[in-house]
Amino acid sequence: YNITSFSEPYKALNHFSQMDPYHYDLIVMDIRMPRLNGIQLYSKIKVMNPDIKVLFLSALDVVEELLSIFPDIKCSDIIRKPIEPQDLLSKINSILRL
Repeated sequence: YNITSFSEPYKALNHFSQMDPYHYDLIVMDIRMPRLNGIQLYSKIKVMNPDIKVLFLSALDVVEELLSIFPDIKCSDIIRKPIEPQDLLSKINSILRL
């Protein structure tokens, strides 16, 4: 995989807005982040590319809340932490159908 990572959500959003919005196939993000949470970031990125796949990782129990706010998010798009690296890779492969 070619990966671009960010530890600050505004930097990620800025980068994404300057790239071709269809450059990335998948975004993996936490829900709890400083200054701009994953739900806010998701909303902004979906405006730029409504087709982008997003996988949420979270220690929070927010599945029901996310599903009620965003009907296009599926339960399978949210993974509770902690997660084993091989399980995460399997999930990513499944999403990207590799």
